[in-house]
Amino acid sequence: MGELEEPTEDQEELEVPLWLKIVFLVFVFGSVWMIYYYGMILYLVFLLPFVLVLSLITSVIGLIIGRKEDQIFYMISLTFVVAILAVIFRSSTESVFRDEE
Repeated sequence: MGELEEPTEDQEELEVPLWLKIVFLVFVFGSVWMIYYYGMILYLVFLLPFVLVLSLITSVIGLIIGRKEDQIFYMISLTFVVAILAVIFRSSTESVFRDEE
């Protein structure tokens, strides 16, 4: 197997900020803790929609100010996140209206 190559001058080295690493670790540990102690349902109800909204915001920002090569990734990501949020919203409103009848 070959060794990893150093980035050339036309390639940027991706620098991940420290605050983003900390937020990611908090989400991972919070998710594991919530699933372990409270079960999967509470995780899906409380934490997953928050993560999806953050993904939506990230995709929009990346689409607006991202590099041209990465914009197709942000468009695909935005499409999937909006579709998942629409399904969650649709199913939650249907169950609310079904309970009222």
